[in-house]
Amino acid sequence: MIILVGGAKSSSGKTTFIRLLLKILPNKPTVIKVTPSNKLEDKVETDASVLSKEGKDTALFLKDGAKSVVWVHGKRSSMEELLKKALELSEDPIIIEGNSAAQYINNGLLFFIKKENEQIVKESSKFFSRKANYIVINSSSKEQPAIILGNKIKLNLLKELKLPSKQLQSFIINLTKINSSIE
Repeated sequence: MIILVGGAKSSSGKTTFIRLLLKILPNKPTVIKVTPSNKLEDKVETDASVLSKEGKDTALFLKDGAKSVVWVHGKRSSMEELLKKALELSEDPIIIEGNSAAQYINNGLLFFIKKENEQIVKESSKFFSRKANYIVINSSSKEQPAIILGNKIKLNLLKELKLPSKQLQSFIINLTKINSSIE
């Protein structure tokens, strides 16, 4: 099973949502972080000394119990090939962070993360949000419990990360069971 996590922009809550999934999912996944950038060389990074550097999302994924972490980075024109290599190195289940992955993966469960009242401006974000199975609205309310209505999930990600609600845990576990059996 593949879970894709994209977002409206940087700091919308993608990393926090993945960390929450790592706490909830019983079978610890591999996490693939996708970073398209002309400033970075084309690479599928698996070196633990690079991935575990303090302050990196990849280090948080490792700390929170990911089975393994792979960092894919480089030019947009190389992303499809690099992502294929990363998937070959990864064990099921797999979580992929990054909007660009949705262009190449057609059989995943897609979560689009956005802050409450946040506008979707980037083209890659618009593309991902249209394909998403679920829209996760990262609320700033500390009192409001997680609300799941249709394909919308409204919650305070930081609050849920500290102590995931039973409702959200049950929803995520059942959702991943259903999607695992479909594949």
